[in-house]
Amino acid sequence: MHLRRAILAVLGAILVALGIHPQDSVTTQGEEIPGTRSFYFGHLVDRPEAISGVWEAPDGRGGAVGIHLDLSTIVSDDVDPPAWTPQSLQHLNFGVFQRRGLEIAFGEEGYFADDPRSGSVTLENDNLQLHLISAREDTPSVDLDLVRQAGDCWHGRFHRGSFDAVVTLCRPTPGPEIKQSPLVGTWSLGPVHGSGCVHIAQTGATNFTGWTDTLELPGHTIYGPNFRGPTRSFSPMVISLRSRLMETIRSRWN
Repeated sequence: MHLRRAILAVLGAILVALGIHPQDSVTTQGEEIPGTRSFYFGHLVDRPEAISGVWEAPDGRGGAVGIHLDLSTIVSDDVDPPAWTPQSLQHLNFGVFQRRGLEIAFGEEGYFADDPRSGSVTLENDNLQLHLISAREDTPSVDLDLVRQAGDCWHGRFHRGSFDAVVTLCRPTPGPEIKQSPLVGTWSLGPVHGSGCVHIAQTGATNFTGWTDTLELPGHTIYGPNFRGPTRSFSPMVISLRSRLMETIRSRWN
């Protein structure tokens, strides 16, 4: 019964998050800010969920270093109903973090994208690269040269601030000494708004992280009067689930 309540709490929090569309300024559909177009705009992706989500490794200091890939894609509308794959890449948002505790705190993660204005992340032939020389004290320099390995891990150089080492980043796990929670796994969201699934991973005895794969269907989201919303099926892959949602999971599970 506790498991059922915890899962319902997760799904409820996701639906609330998916229904919020913050806007810093009003734009019209088709408008593009110069320098923000993805290097890989329009490239077809057969399995976007395989290169979405979180990977991390222990940092040797009681915390972890890691990456967070967030793809946005468009589903082909040439057939009815739309085919799920392949999907057309729109852009890649990319997080690089070093957390000191079980959860990422403010300032422990930096965000980049695959365009000239947002860090110029490249992902080609399973090789992920990012190079940033920071001139600001509050922004650490970053150098990544990671190659995707068999078994869903990334291996290579990870440099962020004072941390600089060759690492193997894998999906989050709590460690062999901690019993895996029944919450861990992939759960279907069912035939609801933003239909898709949620992936829940465990980082400690009672600590979790997660991400969703969602499909935004035209006409199912209310937008402002100056933005009529998408006319094609849009798939914002991997909406990160942390902080309040993870606190909800822990409180309901306990």
